[in-house]
Amino acid sequence: MNYTDGTYASEVSLATLGTGDGTVVTFTGAFTFDTITGVNSIRPTSVRVVANGRVVAQDDGRGNLFGTGVSGTVNYVTGAISVTFATAPATGVVISGQAALDSEQNTSIIREIEFQMTNVPVVARAHPLKYKISAQSQLIMASHLDIDGNDVLVNIAAGQIAVERDIFSTNQVSQAATLYPALNFDASATGIYYTLKDFYGNISLKIRYAADLIRANAGRGGVSYVLCGINAANIITQIPGFVPAPESEAPIGPYKAGTIDNGTIPVLVMINSGSLVGPNDFICGFKGYQMGDSAVILAEWIPLYFTALWESPNLINMRGLMSLYDLFINRPQYLVKGQVSNFNAGN
Repeated sequence: MNYTDGTYASEVSLATLGTGDGTVVTFTGAFTFDTITGVNSIRPTSVRVVANGRVVAQDDGRGNLFGTGVSGTVNYVTGAISVTFATAPATGVVISGQAALDSEQNTSIIREIEFQMTNVPVVARAHPLKYKISAQSQLIMASHLDIDGNDVLVNIAAGQIAVERDIFSTNQVSQAATLYPALNFDASATGIYYTLKDFYGNISLKIRYAADLIRANAGRGGVSYVLCGINAANIITQIPGFVPAPESEAPIGPYKAGTIDNGTIPVLVMINSGSLVGPNDFICGFKGYQMGDSAVILAEWIPLYFTALWESPNLINMRGLMSLYDLFINRPQYLVKGQVSNFNAGN
């Protein structure tokens, strides 16, 4: 069996030579990374023989292997290797070889990565809405309050569409995130040597672990944001260094509570009915490195479209509006979820 050291940009090749049984003293194999030409071009002095993870022999640059109680040969062109032990390795001892292939002499052994762009068809879904207002109400608001009733309703209706879009988006994120029990945080504080704020601040360890989980799942990334329910938010905002968002930001729908980790990670809170983000949930996500690499892609075709105000003869005026968009989960491995338990707002 022949295999690499698990990396792309490396010349290292590995070969399994056998497993000791207390009797066999000679083990053979070959480094055969280049299966097309059969020519491997091993770099002299790079060959090592390993027994149970310990180097027991190496080559001298002339094709000979030497070590304490170990000898053998290696062919730098074909990759063939043979090693003999003065004393037979014990039962279960794994014997393997390591070698650096010479990509200057044989360019065909250079590993390749093929990149492809996958097109995902997205059909924008219509999200229509209309509102009504009586002509009398418009006249009263204009004459007594100096307010344009139509403008007021435009803002309210647009805000409602935005809230529904945010709920739809966060629901998709919540469903795609993998729940890890290791991220769960028990908020039932015990002991008398710390304040409740200090205890709640320990949830930062869970968020750091979430970053490790994302890296393990995707091979890259970290935590770019935390989306949470209200109970989880009340704990996460106690992390040392949390910076609250300005009070002037009157939230409608999901809102930014503030930031953690020196202002680099926003904490987003979802408290609306209809949301799948429960009060005890917190979701850590990585936004990706570039366009097309994000966990979630929101494809907006028409963010917001308004019809003209229709003034009806019955004095009940109407106007329509619509948003055209869709959302899909691009990289679910960037999303991990934990939960808090035993949080008591009265503590």
